[in-house]
Amino acid sequence: MSHGSQESRRSIFWYPHRQRKGLLTEARELYPYGMKLNSIDGMRVSGKFVTEDGAIPEGQGTVHTLLAECYELLHELRSEIDEEDD
Repeated sequence: MSHGSQESRRSIFWYPHRQRKGLLTEARELYPYGMKLNSIDGMRVSGKFVTEDGAIPEGQGTVHTLLAECYELLHELRSEIDEEDD
């Protein structure tokens, strides 16, 4: 993942009312993001995203890459939170 700094990529998880520079502080706060990623991932049919009429839109590779990056970010955030809790 070479897109932007790690801190800027995490900005999607920023909560202004949190401490620790605005990042999430507890693993349970990541649960909704994991659920949404699983929901998006579950929309694939035979490994591909399809439209309602069964057509396969362009950009499958990009979407799969972005989804994998989101899962990786989620895993990194969980790991960091778990390390800080120890």
